[in-house]
Amino acid sequence: MNKNNNIGVGVVTSSNLVDRYTACKNTWINDFSKVYLFGGNGGDASLIPIKEAGEDYNSHFLKQQLGLKYMFEDDDSLDWYCMTSCDAILFRNSTENELKNYDPNSDLVICQPCGYWTHIPFLHEVSEESESTFRAIAGGAGFFISNSLMRKCYKIIDEFNNHWSEISGGVYPFSDVAIAYMIKKYFNIELTSCPYILSQPPNHYEGAINGDENAKWYVDHPIPLSECLKRPLSFHYIKPEQMNEIYQKYK
Repeated sequence: MNKNNNIGVGVVTSSNLVDRYTACKNTWINDFSKVYLFGGNGGDASLIPIKEAGEDYNSHFLKQQLGLKYMFEDDDSLDWYCMTSCDAILFRNSTENELKNYDPNSDLVICQPCGYWTHIPFLHEVSEESESTFRAIAGGAGFFISNSLMRKCYKIIDEFNNHWSEISGGVYPFSDVAIAYMIKKYFNIELTSCPYILSQPPNHYEGAINGDENAKWYVDHPIPLSECLKRPLSFHYIKPEQMNEIYQKYK
């Protein structure tokens, strides 16, 4: 199996989540050459420490933001910088095939978009799009920043991190909302929707296909959900004991 050297994959995890990141290491992580497991200040030698972040729920934001900086400093020639979570699963073949459709020299964020948010008069989710809104990212299943855009993001991440601390309040750990807001605020770039990035586990989408009204489906591309499940790029909310079975089925 030829590994792709043009994709860097960052995984937000914690010294408190050994079972989760071990399940990733035993399955899909082995298919990628450039993988970065980001922890906090827990002293876990298996993880890259983002000591400023800590290891609690709030730590996700800084692990993502400073993790992206770390990846770019480690290798600024990667075509794509991906950030995902330790309860997600990423499929190499589908990832490579999908990314071939995009130019890393353009300013792109490839993801599954979700709801609309605004920072006026304070940061909150809204039901409809307007001139003051931005589209959030369903970030758990991963998003991809092109090399061109990552070069720009690198320069402003620290500044934005301070801004986010000032305005985010109770949504501070919502790192996927944060990165979408950062991209919109500084660069006015719209998200590029990928219907094969799936922010729930497979059984959620099987329920949606079978008419479960509680199964949300954010993707607005005219592609049948059943087709998306035939070649998923990723899933989210995968339990450690489910990881290998899902990996073997969809890899």
